[in-house]
Amino acid sequence: MITKKNKEFLARFGHPDQLDRLVDDQEKIVRRCVTENPNLQPHHIEKLLNDRDKFVKSSLARNPNLEPRHIEKLLNDRNEGVRSSLAQRPNIQPHQIEKLLNDRNEFVRSSAAENPNLQSHHIDKLMNDQDKFVKSSLAHSLSYRDWE
Repeated sequence: MITKKNKEFLARFGHPDQLDRLVDDQEKIVRRCVTENPNLQPHHIEKLLNDRDKFVKSSLARNPNLEPRHIEKLLNDRNEGVRSSLAQRPNIQPHQIEKLLNDRNEFVRSSAAENPNLQSHHIDKLMNDQDKFVKSSLAHSLSYRDWE
């Protein structure tokens, strides 16, 4: 019998063949660990995109192996935590960040404001946001930029 701790370790560092079983594990912590695995394959991602746990999908949103179609699906997730995690991806496309900047949820917009790859028109848009938290996140993010 494999222990929960061993499953978590395999989920994070195991071979793709081991992930085939763990991606459907009943323990959500194990599925969250799977999302951190650098060997995560597209068919694993497809399953995790439909996971019922918002924290699994939020963790998945940070995985560097996501393809553009995966990101597009997460952009439309109903949970703001998932969209907020997505907004922090440094390699998110400009049109995708634009969608997040127009999100109805201020926490999503605030996460987008901290994205290191904002373009100047994104910054202009955020400076006019009505939410103080969003503007504060933008100011904090801009203060750490290396302006060349």
